[in-house]
Amino acid sequence: MSSVALDLLADARRHGLRLMLTPKGKIKAFAPRPPPVDLVARLKEHRLEVISALAEAEADDRAQRAALVEEGSGAPRAWAEALAQLDPDQPPISIPVERWRTFIDDAGRFLDRGWAARAAALGWTPLDLFGCDGERPLSRIDQMGLLWLLQSRELVALSAEEAKIKTRVGNLLTVRRYPPQCGSAVPAWELCSDNHC
Repeated sequence: MSSVALDLLADARRHGLRLMLTPKGKIKAFAPRPPPVDLVARLKEHRLEVISALAEAEADDRAQRAALVEEGSGAPRAWAEALAQLDPDQPPISIPVERWRTFIDDAGRFLDRGWAARAAALGWTPLDLFGCDGERPLSRIDQMGLLWLLQSRELVALSAEEAKIKTRVGNLLTVRRYPPQCGSAVPAWELCSDNHC
C-alpha cells in the first residue's frame, strides 16, 4: 500500500469522507458535508493508488472477519471466507435487497449458533446450504439450499438427511436434503463473483 494512498485515506477520514469500492472497482464517497476541493483533486490524481489501497484494506477486513467467524463458529474456513464477502447492501441484480439481507442474516445466525460445523460434519455441502439457481435464484425452489428456505425462521434440528425449521406459528417444517442439480445451482457468493451485484 503506497504511503500517498495511506495519507490520502487518513486525510479523507479527518474530513468525514468515507470511501468504499463498488463491486465494479470504482470509488464511492459518503460525506456529511462537501470535502475540500484540494482533497478531491488529490484523490482523483492518485485514483489508482487509492483504489488499490481500498481493495487491499477490504481484502484484509474480509480475511479478518472470516477468521473470527471460523474461530467462533467452527465453520469450515472456505464457507466463512465466502460468506464474509457478501455485502448486505449489494444484492445480485435478481434479488430484492430485503430478501438478500434476510439470507445474509440467516447465514450469520447459522454460523453463530454452531449449525455450520454440525452441517459440515453431517456431510452437507455449500450447495445443500447456500445454493440457488444461478440464473433465477428465487424462482427455482428445487435449487435452493437450506439457508434460502429459512427466511428468518429458526432452525431447530439437523441430521444428515433433513432439517427442522420452527415456523412463525410454532409448527415444525421438515426440509429434506435433496442436493441441487449441480448444472444450474451455485453457492450464493458466486452470484456476486460474476459481477451480477
